[in-house]
Amino acid sequence: MFCDCSEKGKRTPYNGLKISSLKNEKHLLGLNNCEEEKRDDNLRPESEHLRNTRYSVFGLGSRAYPNFCAFAHSLDTILHALSAERLLKMGEGDELCGQKESFKIWAQDIFKAACGAFCVGDEMTIRDAVGAFSQTDLTWSPGKFRLTPSEEISPDICEGLSKLHGKSVFSCRLIESKQLQSLESSRQTLLVRLDTQGASELLYTPGDHLAVFPENSPFLVDKILACLHNAPPVDQDVKIEMQSERTTPLGNIKTWEKFPRFPICTLRTALCRYLDITTPPTQSFLKILATQATKASEREALENLANDIKEYQDWRHDKCPNLLEVMEEFSSLMISAALILTQLPLLQQRYYSISSSPSVYPGEIHATVALVKHRTQGGTGPLHEGVGSSWLSRIAPGTIVPCFVRTYVCYFCLKM
Repeated sequence: MFCDCSEKGKRTPYNGLKISSLKNEKHLLGLNNCEEEKRDDNLRPESEHLRNTRYSVFGLGSRAYPNFCAFAHSLDTILHALSAERLLKMGEGDELCGQKESFKIWAQDIFKAACGAFCVGDEMTIRDAVGAFSQTDLTWSPGKFRLTPSEEISPDICEGLSKLHGKSVFSCRLIESKQLQSLESSRQTLLVRLDTQGASELLYTPGDHLAVFPENSPFLVDKILACLHNAPPVDQDVKIEMQSERTTPLGNIKTWEKFPRFPICTLRTALCRYLDITTPPTQSFLKILATQATKASEREALENLANDIKEYQDWRHDKCPNLLEVMEEFSSLMISAALILTQLPLLQQRYYSISSSPSVYPGEIHATVALVKHRTQGGTGPLHEGVGSSWLSRIAPGTIVPCFVRTYVCYFCLKM
C-alpha cells in the first residue's frame, strides 16, 4: 500500500522508493491526498517491468486547488506504463464533494475486481462481503437513526471533545482578550491570554501552536434549533441510536445500538460545541437534504446542486452559505435532529501561533488572533464571522477554553 501526506514538513514513505522493489507485489492500493506537487521523481522507470503486478489507485484531493489528485494520476500512469495490470479505473475523492461516498463505491468495486482477478471466493461469498460495506455505512436513511433520552451523565466539554476527536483536550481559563487596534481600524486583532492552570501537557517551546476548540454563535444555534422538525427538548441529554441488522439462524434481526460518534449531550451542546454549522454543505449532504424537501421545485434545485459540480461550485463561491442560510433558502426542508447530529461534519480546532515566552509568562499561553469578518455575494450578502476569532472576542474572563498544544516537529534544526 502507498500512502502520501500533503502536510508540509512531514516525511513520506515514497523517499527512496524503487520500482524494482514492487515486482513481487501482487496487488497495489494507492491512496493520496497531495495535489500541490507531483511526486514522481522517485518513481522513474527502470529496466524491470511490473508484468505480474495488479493494482488500483484511489486519489484524495480537493477541486478547490489546481492539479486535482495529480500524484495519484501520475502513479496510476507510471504503473500502467511499466506493464502492471490495472484492475479498476482510478477512483477520485473530492473533499468538497462527498469523498467518503466516492471511496465507498470504489472500495466495493475494487474488492469485487480483486476477488475475480485472484479467483477468491464464489459469487455468493463476494456478494455477502460487499454487502458488509452498506451494513457498516453511517450515511443517512429514513428510520436508521433516532434520538432517545439518556439517564447517563453528560461529560464536561473537554472530556467530550477528547472522546470525539480521539486526542487529549485540556482546559485553560481566559485571563484577557484585548483589542490591539482602534475600533476605527479596518482590521481587528486580539491578544488572547490564557491561564494553563498548571497543566504540564500545555508546556510549549518556540514554534509550537495552540489548538483551540471554539463555540458556534449562540444566535446561529438558536435559529437552527427553531427550524428543526420534531426535535426533542434542546436542553435534554440525549443519545443517538442506530438501527443495525444481523443474521441469525432464525432470520434477520433488527436492533437499536448506541451510535458511537457522540458522547451523551444536549442538542444545544451538540450544535454549539461539536458540529460544524458554518462550512458550506457538501454535495453529498445536499443530496440528503433533497430527500427532505417538501416542495418539488426546491427538491429539484437541491438535486441539481448535488449532481452538477459547476453549479455547486458557483453557488458555494457566491453565497458560501452556512447551515441556517441553506435552511432559509430552501424553506420547505423538514430536517430532523437525528439527521443533523449524524451527518454534519465535526467542528474542528483552530490553530494559532503562540506569541508568548514560557520563561517570561510561566503558566500562561498568549495568542495573537486576527478577527475574521466578510460579506458574501461580492460584499452585498450576509456578514460571516470566523468561528474561532469571534468566539474568543466575545467570551468573558474566566471562561473555559478547551485546547491543546501542537508540537512543532523540526527535521533540520541548528543547535547552539
